[in-house]
Amino acid sequence: ALNCGVGADAVSALVAKKLFVRFFQGFDDCCLPLNADPGKDFNVISFPGGNDTVARHFLKAIRPELISGENTADGIFNGKLNFADFDKPGMRARIRSRSTAVDIRHDGDPSQANTVSITYYQEGKLHRVRAKTVVSAVGAWVNKKIIKDMDEQHRWAFSQPHHGSNLVANVALTNWRPMAKLGITACHYFTDQGLGIYCNIRKPMLVGNYAPPLDPDKPVVLTFYMGFPSSGSAQEQAVRSRTKLLHTGFSTFEFEIRRLLTEMFSDYGFDAKRDVAGIVLNRWGHSYIVPEPGFYFGRDGMPPVSHIMGQAHGRIAFAHSEQAGIQDWHNAAIFGEKAAEHALKIYR
Repeated sequence: ALNCGVGADAVSALVAKKLFVRFFQGFDDCCLPLNADPGKDFNVISFPGGNDTVARHFLKAIRPELISGENTADGIFNGKLNFADFDKPGMRARIRSRSTAVDIRHDGDPSQANTVSITYYQEGKLHRVRAKTVVSAVGAWVNKKIIKDMDEQHRWAFSQPHHGSNLVANVALTNWRPMAKLGITACHYFTDQGLGIYCNIRKPMLVGNYAPPLDPDKPVVLTFYMGFPSSGSAQEQAVRSRTKLLHTGFSTFEFEIRRLLTEMFSDYGFDAKRDVAGIVLNRWGHSYIVPEPGFYFGRDGMPPVSHIMGQAHGRIAFAHSEQAGIQDWHNAAIFGEKAAEHALKIYR
């Protein structure tokens, strides 16, 4: 099972190479992520609060006054946000929160139009603004609905991907001594209930005064990433996984998580009643794209979906990690930069 929430039989083999590069050392290295060396371990960084830290750095660079801290890692991470001034009139960059775009289209023929109209919903009302260019950084299932003048090829491409479902479970533990006895902080697991894929304790990043301990005797959050792989086509598995995710109650997931922890770690002193302090579930109904065979190189005479998804539509550029077939921060940054460069060329 992959992190796209379906079984490996429904995805392109190239995805396995991208995700598990060290097992493909006999192949060419054209697809190694981050210029990786298959013989070396990858260092994965997890910011406190997730990618919020990255967004804070962007915000500090564009509108320094919106974060109270100094322009340092510590100041940006721990600084308070000035939400009241996000949409302050007269500023060159304004952030309009609680707003959902529902209609984006060129003002005229996309090949000749000078502006794009964006209709958005905010607090019970519809509003419209015009822009010289737009970056749409959302998934295919949203783009195909809100880009109203999309050409036939783009509409076809954005209608092709299926999206698997995932469950992320954060389990608060009073301690993690059983894992420490095994010398691990993460593990893969497989069950007959169709749940995968792995769980881990993230090594805390030290930022200024934020220095949580990594001590087996102290409380910690163990994060589970659960897919719902089965068999069949990507569409069949995507529907099946989403149905299971949305129709399974909390108590069932809680029981399964406690059972998994007991099965894996009871021999090393784990006691679910004593060691589990709480469980929080986050359901991802449209979490990850399923890059099917043909996604990268085309199929049945059709062009690659990934290539079309990355092409701008008139003054509208698309920025999403879906274009890589693997949704992670690295690909989000790559395609985000590409879309921003396209927008800047038009704006200037």
